[in-house]
Amino acid sequence: MLLFALIAHNLFAQQLYYKANIGEQFHMDGPDMGPYITVLACHYEASESGLFDIVGWNNSRGADVTILKYFYGEKTITCRYQYQWVKANGHYEVDWNTITYHISCNPVAVSLNKSEVSLRPGDTFQLSYSTTPYIKDFIVNFSSSDENVATVGLWDGLITAKGGGTCTITAVCNSGYKDPACKVTVVTEPPTDITIKPASATLAIGDTKQLTYSLTPSDAYTDVTWTTSSSSVATVSSSGYVTAKGVGTARITATTSNGLSSTCEVTVYKPVPSSIKLSENFLNIPVGNSETLTYSVSPSNAIYTTTWSSDNTAVATVNNSGTITAIAPGTAYVTVLTDNGYSDRCMVQVPPLPESIALPANIKMGLGKTYQLPLNVYPTDAISSYTWCSSDLTIASVNSNGIVTGRGVGTAVITVKSANGLVANCNVTVPTPQYVLVVWTTDGERMEFPFAEDPQVTIHDKVFTVSSQLTTMEFEANDNLRFTLEEKSNPTKINEINGNHVDEDVQMQMMSERLVLSSCKPGSKVSVYSLGGRIVENHRVGSDGQVAFSLAGYASGIYIIKIGKTNFKIIKK
Repeated sequence: MLLFALIAHNLFAQQLYYKANIGEQFHMDGPDMGPYITVLACHYEASESGLFDIVGWNNSRGADVTILKYFYGEKTITCRYQYQWVKANGHYEVDWNTITYHISCNPVAVSLNKSEVSLRPGDTFQLSYSTTPYIKDFIVNFSSSDENVATVGLWDGLITAKGGGTCTITAVCNSGYKDPACKVTVVTEPPTDITIKPASATLAIGDTKQLTYSLTPSDAYTDVTWTTSSSSVATVSSSGYVTAKGVGTARITATTSNGLSSTCEVTVYKPVPSSIKLSENFLNIPVGNSETLTYSVSPSNAIYTTTWSSDNTAVATVNNSGTITAIAPGTAYVTVLTDNGYSDRCMVQVPPLPESIALPANIKMGLGKTYQLPLNVYPTDAISSYTWCSSDLTIASVNSNGIVTGRGVGTAVITVKSANGLVANCNVTVPTPQYVLVVWTTDGERMEFPFAEDPQVTIHDKVFTVSSQLTTMEFEANDNLRFTLEEKSNPTKINEINGNHVDEDVQMQMMSERLVLSSCKPGSKVSVYSLGGRIVENHRVGSDGQVAFSLAGYASGIYIIKIGKTNFKIIKK
Protein backbone atom coordinates (compact mmCIF):
# COMPACT_ATOMS: atom_id res chain seq x y z
CA MET A 1 0.00 0.00 0.00
CA LEU A 2 2.85 2.35 0.79
CA LEU A 3 4.47 1.63 -2.60
CA PHE A 4 1.22 2.38 -4.46
CA ALA A 5 0.81 5.69 -2.62
CA LEU A 6 4.36 6.75 -3.53
CA ILE A 7 3.95 5.88 -7.21
CA ALA A 8 0.56 7.60 -7.46
CA HIS A 9 1.89 10.74 -5.77
CA ASN A 10 4.86 11.08 -8.10
CA LEU A 11 2.86 10.39 -11.26
CA PHE A 12 0.47 13.19 -10.41
CA ALA A 13 3.49 15.47 -9.83
CA GLN A 14 4.79 14.89 -13.39
CA GLN A 15 4.39 17.56 -16.09
CA LEU A 16 2.46 15.72 -18.80
CA TYR A 17 1.58 18.50 -21.31
CA TYR A 18 4.13 20.32 -23.52
CA LYS A 19 3.75 22.88 -26.33
CA ALA A 20 6.61 24.12 -28.58
CA ASN A 21 7.48 25.56 -32.01
CA ILE A 22 8.59 23.39 -34.89
CA GLY A 23 12.38 22.90 -34.74
CA GLU A 24 12.46 23.86 -31.05
CA GLN A 25 13.99 21.47 -28.52
CA PHE A 26 12.40 21.12 -25.08
CA HIS A 27 13.05 18.89 -22.08
CA MET A 28 10.49 16.38 -20.71
CA ASP A 29 10.91 15.45 -17.08
CA GLY A 30 11.39 11.72 -16.59
CA PRO A 31 9.83 9.56 -13.84
CA ASP A 32 10.69 10.66 -10.32
CA MET A 33 9.76 7.96 -7.79
CA GLY A 34 11.13 9.58 -4.65
CA PRO A 35 14.01 8.59 -2.37
CA TYR A 36 12.86 4.97 -1.73
CA ILE A 37 12.50 3.73 -5.32
CA THR A 38 15.20 3.58 -8.03
CA VAL A 39 14.49 4.01 -11.76
CA LEU A 40 16.59 1.47 -13.65
CA ALA A 41 15.80 2.25 -17.32
CA CYS A 42 13.54 4.40 -19.54
CA HIS A 43 12.35 3.90 -23.10
CA TYR A 44 10.57 6.72 -25.02
CA GLU A 45 8.31 6.09 -28.02
CA ALA A 46 6.12 8.53 -30.07
CA SER A 47 2.54 7.76 -31.13
CA GLU A 48 3.45 8.71 -34.72
CA SER A 49 6.84 8.19 -36.33
CA GLY A 50 8.76 11.00 -38.02
CA LEU A 51 7.30 13.83 -35.88
CA PHE A 52 9.88 13.96 -33.09
CA ASP A 53 13.58 13.54 -32.41
CA ILE A 54 13.80 12.01 -28.90
CA VAL A 55 17.09 11.74 -27.01
CA GLY A 56 16.60 9.92 -23.70
CA TRP A 57 17.17 6.16 -23.89
CA ASN A 58 17.94 4.78 -20.40
CA ASN A 59 17.89 8.35 -19.05
CA SER A 60 15.93 8.40 -15.83
CA ARG A 61 16.05 12.22 -15.76
CA GLY A 62 13.88 12.66 -18.85
CA ALA A 63 14.31 13.26 -22.55
CA ASP A 64 15.24 16.12 -24.92
CA VAL A 65 12.59 16.36 -27.65
CA THR A 66 12.65 18.29 -30.96
CA ILE A 67 9.52 18.72 -33.11
CA LEU A 68 10.53 17.83 -36.67
CA LYS A 69 7.26 18.49 -38.53
CA TYR A 70 4.29 20.73 -37.90
CA PHE A 71 1.11 18.94 -36.81
CA TYR A 72 -2.33 20.11 -35.81
CA GLY A 73 -3.93 18.87 -32.61
CA GLU A 74 -2.17 16.70 -30.04
CA LYS A 75 0.30 13.80 -30.27
CA THR A 76 1.70 11.61 -27.51
CA ILE A 77 5.07 10.26 -26.37
CA THR A 78 5.07 7.29 -24.02
CA CYS A 79 7.82 6.62 -21.49
CA ARG A 80 8.01 2.98 -20.34
CA TYR A 81 10.34 2.70 -17.38
CA GLN A 82 11.65 -0.04 -15.07
CA TYR A 83 12.02 0.60 -11.33
CA GLN A 84 12.96 -1.33 -8.17
CA TRP A 85 12.36 -1.02 -4.44
CA VAL A 86 13.49 -2.90 -1.34
CA LYS A 87 10.95 -5.20 0.29
CA ALA A 88 10.57 -5.71 4.04
CA ASN A 89 12.70 -8.87 3.89
CA GLY A 90 15.56 -6.89 2.29
CA HIS A 91 15.08 -8.33 -1.22
CA TYR A 92 14.74 -6.11 -4.31
CA GLU A 93 11.49 -6.06 -6.28
CA VAL A 94 11.52 -4.92 -9.98
CA ASP A 95 8.52 -3.79 -12.06
CA TRP A 96 7.56 -1.72 -15.11
CA ASN A 97 5.27 1.33 -15.50
CA THR A 98 4.44 3.96 -18.17
CA ILE A 99 3.95 7.75 -18.40
CA THR A 100 2.14 9.34 -21.36
CA TYR A 101 3.17 12.89 -22.39
CA HIS A 102 0.82 15.03 -24.54
CA ILE A 103 2.59 17.22 -27.13
CA SER A 104 1.16 20.00 -29.33
CA CYS A 105 2.63 22.63 -31.72
CA ASN A 106 2.29 26.34 -31.08
CA PRO A 107 -0.19 27.97 -33.53
CA VAL A 108 1.26 29.12 -36.87
CA ALA A 109 0.22 32.44 -38.45
CA VAL A 110 -0.42 32.06 -42.20
CA SER A 111 -0.70 35.08 -44.53
CA LEU A 112 -1.44 35.39 -48.27
CA ASN A 113 0.38 37.58 -50.78
CA LYS A 114 -2.96 39.25 -51.74
CA SER A 115 -6.11 39.89 -49.76
CA GLU A 116 -8.04 41.20 -52.79
CA VAL A 117 -7.60 40.85 -56.55
CA SER A 118 -9.57 42.01 -59.60
CA LEU A 119 -9.52 39.90 -62.78
CA ARG A 120 -11.41 39.55 -66.04
CA PRO A 121 -12.61 36.24 -67.49
CA GLY A 122 -9.73 34.00 -68.53
CA ASP A 123 -7.12 35.80 -66.41
CA THR A 124 -5.06 33.88 -63.84
CA PHE A 125 -3.38 34.95 -60.61
CA GLN A 126 -0.89 33.03 -58.50
CA LEU A 127 -1.88 33.08 -54.83
CA SER A 128 0.99 32.27 -52.42
CA TYR A 129 1.37 32.12 -48.68
CA SER A 130 3.95 32.48 -45.91
CA THR A 131 4.10 31.28 -42.30
CA THR A 132 5.27 32.82 -39.03
CA PRO A 133 7.40 31.19 -37.76
CA TYR A 134 8.75 29.93 -41.10
CA ILE A 135 7.91 26.26 -41.67
CA LYS A 136 9.21 24.41 -44.69
CA ASP A 137 6.66 22.25 -46.56
CA PHE A 138 3.73 23.63 -44.55
CA ILE A 139 0.53 22.12 -46.00
CA VAL A 140 -2.24 24.42 -47.26
CA ASN A 141 -5.38 23.47 -49.23
CA PHE A 142 -7.09 26.15 -51.34
CA SER A 143 -10.82 26.30 -52.03
CA SER A 144 -13.23 28.67 -53.86
CA SER A 145 -16.61 29.77 -52.51
CA ASP A 146 -18.00 30.03 -56.07
CA GLU A 147 -16.31 28.16 -58.91
CA ASN A 148 -18.62 29.86 -61.44
CA VAL A 149 -16.72 33.10 -60.66
CA ALA A 150 -13.19 31.68 -60.11
CA THR A 151 -11.53 28.33 -59.52
CA VAL A 152 -8.30 27.64 -57.60
CA GLY A 153 -5.77 24.81 -57.57
CA LEU A 154 -6.14 22.70 -54.44
CA TRP A 155 -2.38 22.60 -53.78
CA ASP A 156 -0.76 25.33 -55.90
CA GLY A 157 -3.15 28.31 -55.26
CA LEU A 158 -3.46 29.25 -58.98
CA ILE A 159 -6.68 31.29 -59.44
CA THR A 160 -8.49 31.22 -62.81
CA ALA A 161 -11.25 33.81 -63.48
CA LYS A 162 -14.41 32.23 -65.00
CA GLY A 163 -17.33 34.69 -64.99
CA GLY A 164 -18.50 38.00 -63.58
CA GLY A 165 -19.05 38.30 -59.85
CA THR A 166 -17.25 37.98 -56.53
CA CYS A 167 -16.01 34.94 -54.61
CA THR A 168 -13.64 34.11 -51.75
CA ILE A 169 -10.54 31.94 -52.07
CA THR A 170 -9.70 30.40 -48.68
CA ALA A 171 -6.40 28.83 -47.60
CA VAL A 172 -7.35 25.95 -45.27
CA CYS A 173 -4.32 25.17 -43.15
CA ASN A 174 -5.36 24.02 -39.63
CA SER A 175 -2.77 26.42 -38.20
CA GLY A 176 -4.57 27.31 -35.00
CA TYR A 177 -5.49 30.73 -36.40
CA LYS A 178 -8.35 31.75 -38.67
CA ASP A 179 -7.73 30.51 -42.23
CA PRO A 180 -6.70 33.50 -44.44
CA ALA A 181 -8.78 34.38 -47.52
CA CYS A 182 -8.55 36.45 -50.70
CA LYS A 183 -11.52 38.29 -52.27
CA VAL A 184 -11.66 37.79 -56.07
CA THR A 185 -13.71 40.11 -58.30
CA VAL A 186 -14.19 39.16 -61.95
CA VAL A 187 -15.31 42.12 -64.06
CA THR A 188 -16.74 41.94 -67.56
CA GLU A 189 -17.87 45.56 -68.28
CA PRO A 190 -15.48 48.06 -69.94
CA PRO A 191 -15.25 51.60 -68.41
CA THR A 192 -17.47 54.42 -69.66
CA ASP A 193 -15.14 57.17 -68.36
CA ILE A 194 -11.62 57.73 -66.90
CA THR A 195 -10.41 60.69 -64.80
CA ILE A 196 -6.78 61.54 -63.88
CA LYS A 197 -6.06 62.97 -60.44
CA PRO A 198 -4.81 65.68 -60.16
CA ALA A 199 -5.81 67.45 -63.35
CA SER A 200 -2.72 69.72 -63.17
CA ALA A 201 0.60 69.85 -61.30
CA THR A 202 3.54 72.24 -60.94
CA LEU A 203 6.94 70.62 -60.34
CA ALA A 204 10.55 71.74 -60.01
CA ILE A 205 13.16 70.08 -62.21
CA GLY A 206 14.02 66.75 -60.59
CA ASP A 207 10.76 66.48 -58.64
CA THR A 208 8.47 63.46 -59.02
CA LYS A 209 4.74 62.87 -58.58
CA GLN A 210 2.46 59.83 -58.68
CA LEU A 211 -0.67 60.33 -60.81
CA THR A 212 -3.74 58.16 -60.26
CA TYR A 213 -6.98 57.56 -62.18
CA SER A 214 -10.54 56.51 -61.44
CA LEU A 215 -12.94 54.55 -63.70
CA THR A 216 -16.67 54.73 -64.24
CA PRO A 217 -18.09 52.32 -63.21
CA SER A 218 -15.60 51.84 -60.38
CA ASP A 219 -15.48 48.03 -60.88
CA ALA A 220 -14.82 48.27 -64.64
CA TYR A 221 -11.73 46.48 -65.94
CA THR A 222 -9.31 47.90 -68.51
CA ASP A 223 -5.67 48.26 -69.41
CA VAL A 224 -4.40 51.85 -69.03
CA THR A 225 -1.56 53.32 -71.10
CA TRP A 226 0.36 56.42 -69.91
CA THR A 227 2.01 58.86 -72.38
CA THR A 228 3.66 62.30 -72.31
CA SER A 229 3.49 65.06 -74.89
CA SER A 230 7.10 66.13 -74.20
CA SER A 231 9.64 63.77 -72.65
CA SER A 232 12.16 66.63 -72.45
CA VAL A 233 9.79 68.38 -70.00
CA ALA A 234 8.35 65.39 -68.09
CA THR A 235 8.41 61.60 -68.40
CA VAL A 236 5.83 59.13 -67.11
CA SER A 237 6.13 55.45 -66.18
CA SER A 238 3.69 52.66 -67.00
CA SER A 239 2.14 53.16 -63.54
CA GLY A 240 1.68 56.96 -63.83
CA TYR A 241 4.86 58.04 -61.99
CA VAL A 242 5.92 61.46 -63.38
CA THR A 243 9.50 62.85 -63.33
CA ALA A 244 10.17 66.53 -64.11
CA LYS A 245 13.03 66.91 -66.62
CA GLY A 246 13.15 70.46 -68.02
CA VAL A 247 11.44 73.85 -68.02
CA GLY A 248 8.12 73.92 -69.91
CA THR A 249 4.68 72.29 -70.01
CA ALA A 250 3.79 68.67 -70.84
CA ARG A 251 0.45 66.85 -71.04
CA ILE A 252 0.36 63.46 -69.32
CA THR A 253 -2.42 61.27 -70.77
CA ALA A 254 -3.99 58.04 -69.44
CA THR A 255 -5.81 55.99 -72.15
CA THR A 256 -8.05 52.93 -71.60
CA SER A 257 -8.09 49.87 -73.85
CA ASN A 258 -11.48 50.97 -75.24
CA GLY A 259 -10.17 54.43 -76.25
CA LEU A 260 -11.18 56.67 -73.34
CA SER A 261 -8.57 59.19 -72.08
CA SER A 262 -7.89 61.87 -69.48
CA THR A 263 -5.08 64.46 -69.26
CA CYS A 264 -2.98 66.12 -66.52
CA GLU A 265 -1.11 69.32 -67.43
CA VAL A 266 2.35 69.38 -65.79
CA THR A 267 4.28 72.66 -65.56
CA VAL A 268 8.00 72.35 -64.81
CA TYR A 269 10.17 75.22 -63.56
CA LYS A 270 13.83 75.64 -62.62
CA PRO A 271 14.36 76.42 -58.90
CA VAL A 272 17.02 79.14 -58.44
CA PRO A 273 18.83 80.45 -55.33
CA SER A 274 17.23 83.22 -53.28
CA SER A 275 20.29 83.51 -51.00
CA ILE A 276 23.77 82.08 -50.41
CA LYS A 277 25.66 82.00 -47.10
CA LEU A 278 29.36 81.24 -46.51
CA SER A 279 30.49 79.10 -43.58
CA GLU A 280 32.87 81.91 -42.45
CA ASN A 281 32.93 85.65 -43.05
CA PHE A 282 36.37 86.20 -41.49
CA LEU A 283 39.52 84.10 -41.68
CA ASN A 284 43.08 84.63 -40.45
CA ILE A 285 45.45 82.47 -42.52
CA PRO A 286 49.27 82.46 -42.20
CA VAL A 287 51.39 82.72 -45.36
CA GLY A 288 51.53 79.39 -47.19
CA ASN A 289 48.52 77.91 -45.38
CA SER A 290 45.11 77.09 -46.87
CA GLU A 291 41.53 76.84 -45.63
CA THR A 292 38.37 75.77 -47.47
CA LEU A 293 35.08 77.68 -47.30
CA THR A 294 31.73 75.97 -47.71
CA TYR A 295 28.32 77.53 -48.34
CA SER A 296 24.62 76.84 -48.12
CA VAL A 297 21.95 77.94 -50.60
CA SER A 298 18.25 78.56 -50.09
CA PRO A 299 16.05 76.90 -51.28
CA SER A 300 17.84 73.58 -50.87
CA ASN A 301 16.60 72.24 -54.24
CA ALA A 302 17.91 75.23 -56.20
CA ILE A 303 19.77 74.55 -59.43
CA TYR A 304 22.73 76.86 -59.97
CA THR A 305 26.44 77.29 -60.60
CA THR A 306 28.91 79.36 -58.57
CA THR A 307 32.08 81.32 -59.24
CA TRP A 308 34.76 82.21 -56.71
CA SER A 309 37.00 85.30 -56.80
CA SER A 310 39.55 87.21 -54.69
CA ASP A 311 39.87 90.99 -54.92
CA ASN A 312 43.58 90.79 -54.05
CA THR A 313 45.27 87.68 -55.44
CA ALA A 314 48.66 89.00 -54.29
CA VAL A 315 47.45 88.40 -50.71
CA ALA A 316 45.16 85.35 -51.13
CA THR A 317 43.88 83.20 -53.98
CA VAL A 318 40.81 80.95 -54.15
CA ASN A 319 40.02 78.01 -56.44
CA ASN A 320 36.69 76.72 -57.79
CA SER A 321 36.23 74.55 -54.67
CA GLY A 322 36.45 77.47 -52.25
CA THR A 323 39.98 76.66 -51.02
CA ILE A 324 41.81 79.85 -50.03
CA THR A 325 45.62 79.99 -50.04
CA ALA A 326 47.50 82.78 -48.23
CA ILE A 327 50.20 84.27 -50.48
CA ALA A 328 51.54 87.38 -48.67
CA PRO A 329 50.67 89.59 -45.66
CA GLY A 330 47.65 91.83 -46.14
CA THR A 331 43.87 91.72 -46.53
CA ALA A 332 41.74 90.24 -49.32
CA TYR A 333 38.01 89.67 -49.79
CA VAL A 334 36.93 86.30 -51.22
CA THR A 335 33.48 86.23 -52.87
CA VAL A 336 31.20 83.40 -53.98
CA LEU A 337 28.59 84.34 -56.62
CA THR A 338 25.61 82.33 -57.95
CA ASP A 339 24.70 82.46 -61.64
CA ASN A 340 21.55 84.47 -60.81
CA GLY A 341 23.44 87.19 -58.91
CA TYR A 342 23.36 86.27 -55.19
CA SER A 343 26.66 86.48 -53.32
CA ASP A 344 28.46 86.39 -49.96
CA ARG A 345 32.04 87.26 -49.08
CA CYS A 346 34.72 86.51 -46.50
CA MET A 347 37.45 88.88 -45.29
CA VAL A 348 40.82 87.11 -45.28
CA GLN A 349 43.65 88.54 -43.19
CA VAL A 350 47.15 87.22 -43.80
CA PRO A 351 49.42 88.22 -40.88
CA PRO A 352 52.99 89.39 -41.55
CA LEU A 353 55.96 87.05 -41.47
CA PRO A 354 58.48 87.54 -38.65
CA GLU A 355 61.31 90.04 -39.18
CA SER A 356 63.37 88.61 -36.33
CA ILE A 357 63.20 85.69 -33.88
CA ALA A 358 65.14 85.05 -30.67
CA LEU A 359 65.63 82.32 -28.06
CA PRO A 360 67.29 82.52 -24.61
CA ALA A 361 71.05 82.28 -25.09
CA ASN A 362 71.51 79.60 -22.42
CA ILE A 363 69.33 77.45 -20.18
CA LYS A 364 69.93 74.67 -17.68
CA MET A 365 67.46 71.85 -17.15
CA GLY A 366 67.27 68.59 -15.23
CA LEU A 367 67.90 65.16 -16.65
CA GLY A 368 64.59 63.66 -17.84
CA LYS A 369 62.82 67.01 -17.42
CA THR A 370 61.04 69.05 -20.10
CA TYR A 371 61.21 72.79 -20.74
CA GLN A 372 59.26 75.02 -23.10
CA LEU A 373 61.67 77.30 -24.92
CA PRO A 374 60.13 80.80 -25.23
CA LEU A 375 60.39 82.13 -28.77
CA ASN A 376 60.31 85.90 -29.09
CA VAL A 377 58.99 87.07 -32.46
CA TYR A 378 59.04 90.55 -34.00
CA PRO A 379 56.69 91.99 -34.97
CA THR A 380 54.54 90.42 -32.29
CA ASP A 381 51.57 89.80 -34.62
CA ALA A 382 53.76 87.87 -37.08
CA ILE A 383 52.74 84.30 -37.85
CA SER A 384 54.98 81.62 -39.35
CA SER A 385 55.65 77.91 -39.25
CA TYR A 386 58.84 76.85 -37.45
CA THR A 387 61.17 73.87 -37.56
CA TRP A 388 63.18 72.81 -34.50
CA CYS A 389 66.30 70.67 -34.27
CA SER A 390 68.98 69.65 -31.77
CA SER A 391 72.72 69.36 -32.33
CA ASP A 392 72.88 66.30 -30.06
CA LEU A 393 69.73 64.22 -29.45
CA THR A 394 71.52 62.14 -26.79
CA ILE A 395 71.74 65.28 -24.61
CA ALA A 396 68.56 67.22 -25.48
CA SER A 397 65.70 66.59 -27.90
CA VAL A 398 63.10 69.10 -29.06
CA ASN A 399 59.63 68.63 -30.54
CA SER A 400 57.77 70.67 -33.16
CA ASN A 401 56.44 73.05 -30.47
CA GLY A 402 59.85 73.89 -28.97
CA ILE A 403 59.54 71.65 -25.91
CA VAL A 404 63.02 70.43 -24.91
CA THR A 405 63.62 67.16 -23.03
CA GLY A 406 66.88 66.48 -21.15
CA ARG A 407 68.23 63.16 -22.41
CA GLY A 408 71.82 63.05 -21.07
CA VAL A 409 74.46 65.07 -19.26
CA GLY A 410 76.17 67.70 -21.44
CA THR A 411 75.39 70.67 -23.68
CA ALA A 412 73.45 70.72 -26.95
CA VAL A 413 72.38 73.56 -29.26
CA ILE A 414 68.67 73.88 -30.00
CA THR A 415 67.95 75.68 -33.28
CA VAL A 416 64.65 77.07 -34.54
CA LYS A 417 64.10 78.22 -38.13
CA SER A 418 61.10 80.19 -39.45
CA ALA A 419 59.43 79.56 -42.78
CA ASN A 420 61.08 82.67 -44.21
CA GLY A 421 64.59 81.58 -43.20
CA LEU A 422 65.20 83.31 -39.82
CA VAL A 423 67.31 81.31 -37.33
CA ALA A 424 67.75 81.43 -33.53
CA ASN A 425 69.86 79.23 -31.21
CA CYS A 426 69.85 78.27 -27.52
CA ASN A 427 72.57 76.41 -25.59
CA VAL A 428 70.89 73.81 -23.40
CA THR A 429 72.97 72.39 -20.56
CA VAL A 430 71.91 69.26 -18.67
CA PRO A 431 74.08 69.05 -15.53
CA THR A 432 74.82 65.94 -13.53
CA PRO A 433 71.69 65.47 -11.38
CA GLN A 434 71.87 66.00 -7.61
CA TYR A 435 69.89 63.67 -5.40
CA VAL A 436 68.54 64.05 -1.89
CA LEU A 437 67.58 61.47 0.73
CA VAL A 438 64.02 62.21 1.88
CA VAL A 439 62.68 60.92 5.18
CA TRP A 440 58.88 60.74 5.53
CA THR A 441 56.79 60.16 8.66
CA THR A 442 53.15 59.25 9.00
CA ASP A 443 52.22 62.76 10.13
CA GLY A 444 53.46 64.19 6.81
CA GLU A 445 56.83 65.47 8.00
CA ARG A 446 59.47 65.59 5.28
CA MET A 447 63.22 66.07 5.78
CA GLU A 448 65.74 66.37 2.93
CA PHE A 449 69.42 65.43 3.22
CA PRO A 450 71.52 66.35 0.16
CA PHE A 451 74.12 63.80 -0.80
CA ALA A 452 76.79 66.50 -0.58
CA GLU A 453 76.29 66.36 3.19
CA ASP A 454 77.02 62.59 3.21
CA PRO A 455 73.91 61.55 5.21
CA GLN A 456 74.21 58.51 7.51
CA VAL A 457 71.31 56.29 8.70
CA THR A 458 71.61 54.29 11.95
CA ILE A 459 69.10 52.19 13.93
CA HIS A 460 69.49 51.68 17.70
CA ASP A 461 66.89 50.74 20.32
CA LYS A 462 64.04 51.31 17.89
CA VAL A 463 65.25 54.83 17.17
CA PHE A 464 66.05 55.80 13.58
CA THR A 465 68.74 58.47 13.32
CA VAL A 466 69.63 60.35 10.12
CA SER A 467 72.60 62.67 10.45
CA SER A 468 74.72 64.80 8.15
CA GLN A 469 77.38 67.49 8.50
CA LEU A 470 74.72 70.13 9.21
CA THR A 471 71.85 68.37 10.97
CA THR A 472 70.75 65.29 12.90
CA MET A 473 67.16 63.99 13.15
CA GLU A 474 65.78 61.15 15.30
CA PHE A 475 62.52 59.27 14.62
CA GLU A 476 60.57 56.80 16.74
CA ALA A 477 60.03 53.34 15.30
CA ASN A 478 56.26 53.76 15.54
CA ASP A 479 56.46 56.68 13.11
CA ASN A 480 56.37 54.02 10.35
CA LEU A 481 59.22 55.62 8.45
CA ARG A 482 59.79 55.41 4.74
CA PHE A 483 62.76 56.66 2.76
CA THR A 484 62.80 57.93 -0.84
CA LEU A 485 65.62 58.96 -3.11
CA GLU A 486 64.66 62.01 -5.20
CA GLU A 487 66.33 64.28 -7.71
CA LYS A 488 66.73 67.80 -6.40
CA SER A 489 64.72 70.11 -8.65
CA ASN A 490 62.75 73.33 -8.60
CA PRO A 491 58.93 73.36 -9.02
CA THR A 492 57.63 74.71 -12.34
CA LYS A 493 54.43 76.48 -13.25
CA ILE A 494 51.63 74.65 -15.05
CA ASN A 495 50.72 77.59 -17.24
CA GLU A 496 51.91 81.15 -17.75
CA ILE A 497 50.83 84.00 -20.03
CA ASN A 498 53.27 86.37 -21.73
CA GLY A 499 51.54 89.33 -23.34
CA ASN A 500 53.46 90.54 -26.38
CA HIS A 501 50.94 93.06 -27.70
CA VAL A 502 47.70 93.44 -25.75
CA ASP A 503 45.20 96.28 -26.10
CA GLU A 504 44.43 97.94 -22.79
CA ASP A 505 40.71 97.16 -23.16
CA VAL A 506 41.16 93.35 -23.29
CA GLN A 507 41.26 91.69 -19.86
CA MET A 508 42.77 88.21 -19.38
CA GLN A 509 42.31 85.76 -16.53
CA MET A 510 43.62 82.20 -16.12
CA MET A 511 41.28 80.03 -14.00
CA SER A 512 42.85 76.60 -13.54
CA GLU A 513 43.05 75.24 -17.14
CA ARG A 514 40.53 77.78 -18.52
CA LEU A 515 41.44 81.08 -20.21
CA VAL A 516 38.86 83.89 -19.96
CA LEU A 517 39.03 87.05 -22.13
CA SER A 518 36.73 89.96 -21.30
CA SER A 519 36.10 93.56 -22.46
CA CYS A 520 36.31 92.32 -26.06
CA LYS A 521 34.30 93.55 -29.03
CA PRO A 522 31.15 91.39 -29.27
CA GLY A 523 31.19 89.14 -32.33
CA SER A 524 34.97 89.40 -32.79
CA LYS A 525 36.74 86.27 -33.97
CA VAL A 526 39.36 84.73 -31.68
CA SER A 527 41.95 82.45 -33.35
CA VAL A 528 44.44 80.16 -31.63
CA TYR A 529 47.64 79.24 -33.53
CA SER A 530 50.35 76.76 -32.72
CA LEU A 531 53.91 78.00 -32.82
CA GLY A 532 54.16 76.27 -36.20
CA GLY A 533 51.43 78.58 -37.60
CA ARG A 534 48.65 75.98 -37.68
CA ILE A 535 45.17 77.14 -36.60
CA VAL A 536 44.21 75.09 -33.55
CA GLU A 537 40.66 76.43 -33.12
CA ASN A 538 38.43 79.49 -33.62
CA HIS A 539 35.98 81.16 -31.24
CA ARG A 540 33.53 84.08 -31.32
CA VAL A 541 33.20 86.72 -28.59
CA GLY A 542 29.75 86.64 -27.01
CA SER A 543 27.33 89.53 -26.69
CA ASP A 544 28.69 90.15 -23.16
CA GLY A 545 32.18 90.81 -24.56
CA GLN A 546 33.61 87.59 -23.15
CA VAL A 547 35.05 84.41 -24.58
CA ALA A 548 36.42 81.45 -22.64
CA PHE A 549 37.97 78.14 -23.63
CA SER A 550 39.83 75.28 -21.97
CA LEU A 551 43.57 74.62 -22.31
CA ALA A 552 43.25 71.16 -20.78
CA GLY A 553 43.44 69.37 -24.12
CA TYR A 554 46.42 71.37 -25.43
CA ALA A 555 49.83 69.73 -25.69
CA SER A 556 52.74 71.43 -24.00
CA GLY A 557 54.09 74.27 -26.08
CA ILE A 558 53.68 77.89 -27.18
CA TYR A 559 50.39 79.14 -28.64
CA ILE A 560 49.54 82.53 -30.20
CA ILE A 561 46.06 83.97 -29.59
CA LYS A 562 44.80 86.75 -31.88
CA ILE A 563 41.68 88.87 -31.39
CA GLY A 564 41.38 91.84 -33.73
CA LYS A 565 44.68 93.72 -33.47
CA THR A 566 45.39 92.10 -30.11
CA ASN A 567 47.69 89.11 -29.83
CA PHE A 568 49.43 87.37 -26.96
CA LYS A 569 51.36 84.21 -26.26
CA ILE A 570 50.39 81.28 -24.02
CA ILE A 571 53.08 78.92 -22.73
CA LYS A 572 51.56 75.55 -21.74
CA LYS A 573 53.95 73.53 -19.57
